[in-house]
Amino acid sequence: MSEPLVEETFAEFETAAAGTFRPAGLELVEHAVRRRRRTRRGGLGALALLVVATPVLLAGVSGGGGRAPALGPTPATVVTPSPAHPTRPIRVPGFESSSAPGVVFTDAEHGWAVVDRCEGRLPCPVALAVTGDGGRTWRRAATPDLAGKGIGMYPLDGQTMVLRVSGEGFLLTTDGGAHFASYPPDQPPPQAQLAQSRRDGREGYAVRCPGAAGFDEETNGLNCATMELVRLGSGPVPVQPELRGPTTGAPIVHRGGDGRLWVVSQTAPGGRIRVQVSEDGARSWRWLPEVYSTVAGSLPDLVLSPDGRDVWLVADPGAVLHLENGDWRRVHLGLDGQDPHLVRSLGARGGLVLSDTRRTWYLTERGVLTEVPGLPGFTDIDQLPDGTLFAYGSELWLSPGAGPAREWIKLY
Repeated sequence: MSEPLVEETFAEFETAAAGTFRPAGLELVEHAVRRRRRTRRGGLGALALLVVATPVLLAGVSGGGGRAPALGPTPATVVTPSPAHPTRPIRVPGFESSSAPGVVFTDAEHGWAVVDRCEGRLPCPVALAVTGDGGRTWRRAATPDLAGKGIGMYPLDGQTMVLRVSGEGFLLTTDGGAHFASYPPDQPPPQAQLAQSRRDGREGYAVRCPGAAGFDEETNGLNCATMELVRLGSGPVPVQPELRGPTTGAPIVHRGGDGRLWVVSQTAPGGRIRVQVSEDGARSWRWLPEVYSTVAGSLPDLVLSPDGRDVWLVADPGAVLHLENGDWRRVHLGLDGQDPHLVRSLGARGGLVLSDTRRTWYLTERGVLTEVPGLPGFTDIDQLPDGTLFAYGSELWLSPGAGPAREWIKLY
């Protein structure tokens, strides 16, 4: 989302949405975290809320009157020798800690971390740290006392961060952690919802029941027969896509870097996956060929490149679907029958990065599948708006840049 759009949305949001949020019960928040995000807890149980991809197995694809999709060639697999990867340990001056921190980056250079230092004492002291040089150095933010408190992180950029303090409310900084303003639990600052929307790939949009307002996904009023697509702070979009009720699951919304809006929904019975796209700011919508899912109530992972031009759907084990000239083309990956647990697009000329919990690969545009030497598998990979990859499992890695010729940096 461009900076003018962010500033415009702030102003609209503060006017239209002030005081309209409903606080979520802690059980619902924890359920949403378990279901869709990776939760990191130190000794205090701090939460670093991060995106989790949800791939689904697909039985087939139809398009153009039911014709079979084209099958791409199985890529050749190449393994190269393991290089030494650089490391940038997360160290906060004056606050030594041996616990794994909760970390989130907003671009290649800017990140935030919650670290704790228990040393047998309860409640555990907690610090919020900030980096502006890709994790080479960290400084401590001037937060109020956070010892023993549950914390949710909602960073919008390198200067703007919202902390959700369990049972107390929200803390907002817009100057990189130098100062914080407090907000009550039922009035989160608009930056929190914009940050959440960006992290989920919606970039300022959400799907809700008509008239509903809320911060957490579980309280956004999705239990209704008819939902609507809204721009945060502005209300419903000019022309609504076709959305279904809760029996088929909440639709997934994405806004690509090129401004196009994508809506993925599922019909029942039959498990048909439907994709709609708008290229004119939701003034009109176009249907893409339907995809048939073998997993009822689940949606595929729509994968967009950072510029929004390269579009994929996670598909059968060892295969993904690529959007080409308005139709889905099946691409076989040849991963020995393994499910491509994570798929992220590096751009039309950069191919894909894929991972399971054991190994990570690149797939180039020429169909060559190369195992990334010296890199483990991951449980999730966040792709930031500038193309940076932020990957984690038992280890945390940062990969700035674009395309497959990129550096991987171990943070812990």
